[in-house]
Amino acid sequence: TLVLEDSNPHDRNAVRVDVSGSTVGYLSRETAKSYRRRLKKEGVSSQTQQCPALIRGGWDRGRNDKGNFGVRLDL
Repeated sequence: TLVLEDSNPHDRNAVRVDVSGSTVGYLSRETAKSYRRRLKKEGVSSQTQQCPALIRGGWDRGRNDKGNFGVRLDL
């Protein structure tokens, strides 16, 4: 889920990325601006949108043996 965060204190154009209800990151500033322009051009006013995503990498074997996950979005 992509969430427009107009009230984000660090970037008024922020776009948050949530997976299964948990925040996993944000679009880069440049990508967020481009994404917002496209939404505006297409007349989309919703604060949230769904997009296909692929979660890659990562593991959790316990005892501090964890690897980072990556998320690829199909925008």
